[in-house]
Amino acid sequence: KDGRKMSKSGGNALNVDELLKDYGADVCRWWVASLAYDNDIKVDLSFFDIAGESYRKVRNTLRFLLGNCGEVQPELPSPTSIDGWVLAKCAELQEKVINAYNAYEFRIAQQALYDFCNDTLSATYLAAVKDRLYCDSVDSDGRLQTVSTITRISNILVKLLAPFMPHTADEAWRSMHEDASCVQFENF
Repeated sequence: KDGRKMSKSGGNALNVDELLKDYGADVCRWWVASLAYDNDIKVDLSFFDIAGESYRKVRNTLRFLLGNCGEVQPELPSPTSIDGWVLAKCAELQEKVINAYNAYEFRIAQQALYDFCNDTLSATYLAAVKDRLYCDSVDSDGRLQTVSTITRISNILVKLLAPFMPHTADEAWRSMHEDASCVQFENF
């Protein structure tokens, strides 16, 4: 903060144990994934606060999805429906993230996952289908299709998040698949 470079010998290095205790391993990993590692990296505790907020937005979206998972319908929704639209966006996300992982472009993968959760899901899709989930009858075709869509997305999203948020992803995976082993053993 005072313009000096951070170093152990200068006595101003961040203590990793304290960071993990204060923010958690998944937030720290989420922050590291957001870095452009080909440049010098500046570190300040406020960066972890920002990473924590970003992580919580993704986690809360995931919690909403998991709270509405159910049976997967055998038929895919019409591509012109909002369910078809979001599944197409999810397929685009999956391709982008896997390509970024393969190219070691973790920042691109992290940003794509955040944008999908924050913009595509929370701000658009989930806002549009809340009435279907909470107001339509439990066995209505529209609600069942939305639950199926949410379940499909959740399965993909948890796997894609697992490298950055292993603890959160594993907990989510096990809540979706009671007899499942660790999500880290799953294929993308």
